Amino acid sequence: MPWIGVADRDFIGECDCDASDLCAHAVAVALTGFEQGVAWSGIATPPSAVAVSAEQARLAEAVARLAPRQVADLIVAHAVRDRLFAAAVLRAAGMLESSGEAALGDFRLVLREVSNATTGRWQISDVETAGQRLATEAEILCAHPASVAALELVEKAILVWDDLSGHLHDAYYDRRIDPEEVGYPLTEAHRTLCEQLGLDRAEVAERVTTLIGRCNYDTLDVEAYSDLLSGGNVG
Repeated sequence: MPWIGVADRDFIGECDCDASDLCAHAVAVALTGFEQGVAWSGIATPPSAVAVSAEQARLAEAVARLAPRQVADLIVAHAVRDRLFAAAVLRAAGMLESSGEAALGDFRLVLREVSNATTGRWQISDVETAGQRLATEAEILCAHPASVAALELVEKAILVWDDLSGHLHDAYYDRRIDPEEVGYPLTEAHRTLCEQLGLDRAEVAERVTTLIGRCNYDTLDVEAYSDLLSGGNVG
Protein backbone atom coordinates (compact mmCIF):
# COMPACT_ATOMS: atom_id res chain seq x y z
CA MET A 1 0.00 0.00 0.00
CA PRO A 2 2.38 2.76 -1.16
CA TRP A 3 1.65 6.47 -0.67
CA ILE A 4 3.35 9.33 -2.52
CA GLY A 5 2.96 13.09 -2.16
CA VAL A 6 4.68 16.48 -2.27
CA ALA A 7 5.60 18.37 0.90
CA ASP A 8 8.08 21.22 1.24
CA ARG A 9 8.68 21.07 -2.54
CA ASP A 10 9.93 17.50 -2.37
CA PHE A 11 8.43 14.08 -3.03
CA ILE A 12 7.93 11.93 0.05
CA GLY A 13 6.65 8.41 0.20
CA GLU A 14 5.48 5.78 2.63
CA CYS A 15 4.90 2.10 2.08
CA ASP A 16 4.17 -1.11 3.94
CA CYS A 17 7.52 -2.44 2.73
CA ASP A 18 9.14 -0.16 5.37
CA ALA A 19 11.77 1.27 3.03
CA SER A 20 13.62 4.18 4.61
CA ASP A 21 13.36 6.32 1.48
CA LEU A 22 11.24 6.33 -1.68
CA CYS A 23 10.70 2.67 -2.50
CA ALA A 24 10.04 1.17 -5.93
CA HIS A 25 6.33 0.90 -5.09
CA ALA A 26 5.99 4.62 -4.31
CA VAL A 27 7.98 5.55 -7.41
CA ALA A 28 5.69 3.37 -9.53
CA VAL A 29 2.65 5.19 -8.11
CA ALA A 30 4.29 8.56 -8.83
CA LEU A 31 5.04 7.58 -12.43
CA THR A 32 1.46 6.43 -12.90
CA GLY A 33 0.31 9.78 -11.54
CA PHE A 34 2.51 11.62 -14.04
CA GLU A 35 1.13 9.54 -16.90
CA GLN A 36 -2.45 10.29 -15.85
CA GLY A 37 -1.85 14.01 -15.36
CA VAL A 38 -2.48 14.07 -11.62
CA ALA A 39 -2.31 17.57 -10.10
CA TRP A 40 0.05 17.27 -7.14
CA SER A 41 -0.64 19.21 -3.96
CA GLY A 42 2.32 20.95 -2.36
CA ILE A 43 1.04 20.42 1.18
CA ALA A 44 0.38 16.68 1.27
CA THR A 45 0.09 14.94 4.62
CA PRO A 46 1.51 11.39 4.80
CA PRO A 47 -0.63 8.72 6.47
CA SER A 48 1.78 8.43 9.39
CA ALA A 49 1.25 12.12 10.24
CA VAL A 50 -2.55 11.93 10.47
CA ALA A 51 -3.72 12.37 14.06
CA VAL A 52 -5.57 9.40 15.54
CA SER A 53 -7.48 8.99 18.78
CA ALA A 54 -6.17 6.93 21.66
CA GLU A 55 -8.77 4.24 20.90
CA GLN A 56 -7.71 4.10 17.24
CA ALA A 57 -4.07 3.78 18.26
CA ARG A 58 -4.93 0.99 20.71
CA LEU A 59 -6.87 -0.93 18.07
CA ALA A 60 -4.12 -0.41 15.50
CA GLU A 61 -1.62 -1.86 17.96
CA ALA A 62 -3.89 -4.85 18.57
CA VAL A 63 -4.29 -5.50 14.84
CA ALA A 64 -0.52 -5.28 14.34
CA ARG A 65 -0.09 -8.09 16.87
CA LEU A 66 -2.41 -10.45 14.99
CA ALA A 67 -1.40 -12.91 12.32
CA PRO A 68 -2.82 -12.20 8.81
CA ARG A 69 -5.12 -15.23 9.11
CA GLN A 70 -6.53 -13.94 12.40
CA VAL A 71 -7.19 -10.50 10.88
CA ALA A 72 -8.89 -12.09 7.86
CA ASP A 73 -11.09 -14.30 10.04
CA LEU A 74 -12.19 -11.37 12.20
CA ILE A 75 -12.99 -9.22 9.15
CA VAL A 76 -15.00 -11.97 7.46
CA ALA A 77 -16.93 -12.75 10.65
CA HIS A 78 -17.85 -9.10 11.13
CA ALA A 79 -18.70 -8.59 7.43
CA VAL A 80 -21.14 -11.50 7.54
CA ARG A 81 -23.02 -9.79 10.40
CA ASP A 82 -22.80 -6.21 9.06
CA ARG A 83 -23.82 -5.55 5.44
CA LEU A 84 -22.47 -2.00 5.51
CA PHE A 85 -19.07 -3.24 6.64
CA ALA A 86 -19.23 -6.01 4.03
CA ALA A 87 -19.83 -3.43 1.30
CA ALA A 88 -16.85 -1.38 2.54
CA VAL A 89 -14.62 -4.48 2.47
CA LEU A 90 -15.71 -5.45 -1.05
CA ARG A 91 -15.23 -1.89 -2.28
CA ALA A 92 -11.74 -1.67 -0.81
CA ALA A 93 -10.90 -4.96 -2.54
CA GLY A 94 -12.35 -3.80 -5.86
CA MET A 95 -14.91 -6.61 -5.78
CA LEU A 96 -18.19 -4.68 -5.83
CA GLU A 97 -20.17 -5.35 -8.98
CA SER A 98 -19.65 -2.52 -11.45
CA SER A 99 -23.35 -1.95 -12.13
CA GLY A 100 -24.57 -2.06 -8.53
CA GLU A 101 -27.84 -3.57 -9.82
CA ALA A 102 -28.17 -5.94 -6.87
CA ALA A 103 -27.75 -3.03 -4.43
CA LEU A 104 -30.42 -1.06 -6.29
CA GLY A 105 -32.79 -4.03 -6.04
CA ASP A 106 -32.11 -4.40 -2.31
CA PHE A 107 -32.77 -0.71 -1.76
CA ARG A 108 -36.04 -0.80 -3.70
CA LEU A 109 -37.23 -3.69 -1.52
CA VAL A 110 -36.29 -1.90 1.69
CA LEU A 111 -37.96 1.29 0.46
CA ARG A 112 -41.23 -0.58 -0.13
CA GLU A 113 -41.10 -2.19 3.30
CA VAL A 114 -40.24 1.07 5.07
CA SER A 115 -43.07 2.86 3.24
CA ASN A 116 -45.49 0.45 4.93
CA ALA A 117 -44.10 0.96 8.44
CA THR A 118 -47.32 2.61 9.60
CA THR A 119 -49.69 0.23 7.86
CA GLY A 120 -51.93 -1.74 10.24
CA ARG A 121 -51.01 -1.81 13.92
CA TRP A 122 -47.76 0.00 14.63
CA GLN A 123 -45.83 1.80 17.35
CA ILE A 124 -43.48 4.77 17.26
CA SER A 125 -40.57 2.33 17.63
CA ASP A 126 -41.54 0.84 14.26
CA VAL A 127 -41.04 4.25 12.63
CA GLU A 128 -37.68 4.68 14.34
CA THR A 129 -36.50 1.22 13.27
CA ALA A 130 -37.68 1.85 9.71
CA GLY A 131 -35.80 5.14 9.57
CA GLN A 132 -32.56 3.69 10.92
CA ARG A 133 -32.81 0.86 8.43
CA LEU A 134 -33.32 3.34 5.61
CA ALA A 135 -30.25 5.35 6.65
CA THR A 136 -28.08 2.23 6.79
CA GLU A 137 -29.28 1.02 3.39
CA ALA A 138 -28.49 4.43 1.89
CA GLU A 139 -24.91 4.13 3.16
CA ILE A 140 -24.65 0.64 1.65
CA LEU A 141 -26.02 1.92 -1.66
CA CYS A 142 -23.45 4.73 -1.71
CA ALA A 143 -20.63 2.23 -1.26
CA HIS A 144 -21.42 1.05 -4.79
CA PRO A 145 -20.62 2.97 -7.98
CA ALA A 146 -22.74 6.12 -8.25
CA SER A 147 -25.60 6.09 -10.73
CA VAL A 148 -28.61 8.24 -11.58
CA ALA A 149 -30.83 5.32 -10.55
CA ALA A 150 -29.23 5.34 -7.08
CA LEU A 151 -29.68 9.10 -6.82
CA GLU A 152 -33.36 8.85 -7.70
CA LEU A 153 -33.89 6.09 -5.13
CA VAL A 154 -32.28 8.17 -2.39
CA GLU A 155 -34.56 11.06 -3.37
CA LYS A 156 -37.55 8.74 -2.92
CA ALA A 157 -36.12 7.64 0.44
CA ILE A 158 -35.87 11.27 1.59
CA LEU A 159 -39.54 11.83 0.77
CA VAL A 160 -40.60 8.58 2.44
CA TRP A 161 -38.70 9.49 5.59
CA ASP A 162 -40.03 13.04 5.56
CA ASP A 163 -43.54 11.62 5.62
CA LEU A 164 -42.75 9.11 8.38
CA SER A 165 -40.82 11.65 10.45
CA GLY A 166 -44.05 13.53 11.06
CA HIS A 167 -44.94 10.81 13.56
CA LEU A 168 -41.69 11.46 15.45
CA HIS A 169 -42.39 15.19 15.55
CA ASP A 170 -45.79 14.41 17.08
CA ALA A 171 -44.26 11.95 19.58
CA TYR A 172 -41.66 14.34 20.97
CA TYR A 173 -41.77 12.89 24.51
CA ASP A 174 -41.95 9.24 23.47
CA ARG A 175 -39.39 8.98 20.68
CA ARG A 176 -35.91 7.55 21.21
CA ILE A 177 -34.28 9.23 18.20
CA ASP A 178 -34.67 12.63 16.57
CA PRO A 179 -35.83 12.85 12.93
CA GLU A 180 -32.45 14.39 11.99
CA GLU A 181 -30.66 11.17 12.94
CA VAL A 182 -32.14 9.64 9.80
CA GLY A 183 -32.58 12.79 7.73
CA TYR A 184 -28.93 13.79 7.93
CA PRO A 185 -27.43 10.52 6.58
CA LEU A 186 -30.03 10.51 3.80
CA THR A 187 -29.10 14.09 2.90
CA GLU A 188 -25.40 13.18 2.98
CA ALA A 189 -26.01 10.17 0.72
CA HIS A 190 -27.85 12.41 -1.75
CA ARG A 191 -25.13 15.08 -1.67
CA THR A 192 -22.42 12.46 -2.14
CA LEU A 193 -24.14 10.94 -5.17
CA CYS A 194 -24.62 14.39 -6.73
CA GLU A 195 -20.91 15.03 -6.29
CA GLN A 196 -19.79 11.63 -7.56
CA LEU A 197 -22.00 11.94 -10.65
CA GLY A 198 -20.45 15.31 -11.41
CA LEU A 199 -23.80 17.11 -11.62
CA ASP A 200 -23.47 20.80 -12.41
CA ARG A 201 -24.66 23.47 -9.99
CA ALA A 202 -27.90 24.08 -11.87
CA GLU A 203 -29.00 20.45 -11.76
CA VAL A 204 -28.07 20.06 -8.09
CA ALA A 205 -30.03 23.23 -7.30
CA GLU A 206 -33.04 21.96 -9.24
CA ARG A 207 -33.05 18.60 -7.49
CA VAL A 208 -32.59 20.15 -4.04
CA THR A 209 -35.29 22.76 -4.67
CA THR A 210 -37.73 20.06 -5.81
CA LEU A 211 -37.08 18.00 -2.68
CA ILE A 212 -37.46 21.02 -0.40
CA GLY A 213 -40.79 21.80 -2.01
CA ARG A 214 -42.06 18.28 -1.33
CA CYS A 215 -40.70 17.92 2.22
CA ASN A 216 -43.10 19.05 4.94
CA TYR A 217 -40.70 18.54 7.87
CA ASP A 218 -37.43 20.08 6.64
CA THR A 219 -35.81 16.67 6.24
CA LEU A 220 -33.29 17.96 3.69
CA ASP A 221 -30.34 19.88 5.16
CA VAL A 222 -29.58 22.51 2.50
CA GLU A 223 -26.34 23.51 4.22
CA ALA A 224 -24.88 20.14 3.28
CA TYR A 225 -24.86 21.27 -0.37
CA SER A 226 -23.06 24.58 0.20
CA ASP A 227 -19.91 23.48 -1.61
CA LEU A 228 -21.90 22.21 -4.61
CA LEU A 229 -24.17 25.24 -4.75
CA SER A 230 -21.70 28.04 -4.07
CA GLY A 231 -22.88 31.08 -6.00
CA GLY A 232 -26.34 29.62 -6.62
CA ASN A 233 -29.71 30.17 -4.99
CA VAL A 234 -31.93 27.46 -3.51
CA GLY A 235 -35.22 28.08 -1.76
